[in-house]
Amino acid sequence: ISARGAAAAQMARAAAAAEQDPTLLLPDAAARTPVVLRAARENGIRLSHVRLDPEGLAASGQAPSREALDRFLAAVHAAGIAAAPDEAPRTEADGSLSFFVHAGGKLP
Repeated sequence: ISARGAAAAQMARAAAAAEQDPTLLLPDAAARTPVVLRAARENGIRLSHVRLDPEGLAASGQAPSREALDRFLAAVHAAGIAAAPDEAPRTEADGSLSFFVHAGGKLP
């Protein structure tokens, strides 16, 4: 897309008015996201949903084992990011665990 003059100014105003996810504007969002993704990769976690906000992490996905999930959560907590499950992970037919964690989770 190429725009000049008044058309460029109009496009810039429209973009500035667009609703943005406030999480992306947090000063530490750029630093916290790689921590979560690295912890997932190092522990064989497949994430299907990730959201970081000021309260902490909300994420769902699959872990190869309970130990891998525990190591993932320990790495996230070590970075100062709150996340815990509300219910026990569900064991799938292949032995992996489906899980959901969030900042307000009640289980250790």
